[in-house]
Amino acid sequence: MSQRIMLIDDAEIANIIMKKLITFLLLDVEIFDYTNPDEAYDAMRKINPNLIFLDLNMPWLNGWEYLERMKKDGYTNRVIIVSSSTSYIDKERCAEFQNVIDYFEKPVSKEQILKYLNASAEYNYISS
Repeated sequence: MSQRIMLIDDAEIANIIMKKLITFLLLDVEIFDYTNPDEAYDAMRKINPNLIFLDLNMPWLNGWEYLERMKKDGYTNRVIIVSSSTSYIDKERCAEFQNVIDYFEKPVSKEQILKYLNASAEYNYISS
């Protein structure tokens, strides 16, 4: 079964780069990329991604608000924060969310992605 990965970043070029990198590293993958986090959230239940790469700094719904929604609605999909922020406060805040498994500073390396791609296929995420 192919892995389903969501990319959520308001910068389209960031999604394009991540998509190319992931498809280079993993053949059996479906990637759903969104520049609008509200649209991504609406699609999340249907897609039920194995892994979500989430930007923090987005203008209308930031990554923290997205994570709060997930927590409130019982989503447990694994999330990796991908941000240009180097703030230790942001990194520490990740501990508030059990489903956040890592924090990557942009640009992301292939080694960082490989760490989680194969492991993410074995989880079920949406709570019933």
